[in-house]
Amino acid sequence: MNLRQRLLNKYGINQPILLSEVRLPGISSAYIRKELPQMVRRGEIERFSRGIYYFAEETPYGKTEICPSQISTLKYVRKGSNIIGFYSGLNLQN
Repeated sequence: MNLRQRLLNKYGINQPILLSEVRLPGISSAYIRKELPQMVRRGEIERFSRGIYYFAEETPYGKTEICPSQISTLKYVRKGSNIIGFYSGLNLQN
């Protein structure tokens, strides 16, 4: 099974993939860091920003995009079922 298929099975479509947190048994992190930009050039995966990738779904209106709040929640508030942060400011007041 290639890297694309393994990432797709683990993360799914329209889910952020944080490069710093990708761990796949049998594949080195150096290979993953080298291969992801090449996958972007081939159009197999989309790059949201530096170190954040996702698989876009093709729709009649073009490729889907992920929501920035989804990424900030993943990075700063919740990792899986563990809560690692909290909302403050205007987000808290809403």
